[in-house]
Amino acid sequence: LRERDSMLAKRDSGSGEATECPLCFERYRDDESGRRVPRILQCGHAACQNCYAKMLRPINANENVKRLECPECRVVTEVRRGKAANLPKNFSLLSVLGSL
Repeated sequence: LRERDSMLAKRDSGSGEATECPLCFERYRDDESGRRVPRILQCGHAACQNCYAKMLRPINANENVKRLECPECRVVTEVRRGKAANLPKNFSLLSVLGSL
């Protein structure tokens, strides 16, 4: 998180695009790997599946659920089986990407 915070601090706040992950700055896409699919947390913030997967790795599961803290607002989302792929896809954003 420190690395992400540092990157965000260096980045011009007005230059971020809704078509890219706010954590790794990679463009979202819905391909077979699923790594760059935008996923939504309970608070409504989104990032790519790959970034959430990296954040979930070190978290210990409790009753087959991992508690992921949003990197933007700190609201906790319970993730079934501790897998980022179990978070809901951001279908609204995917439809926008499809129309570009």
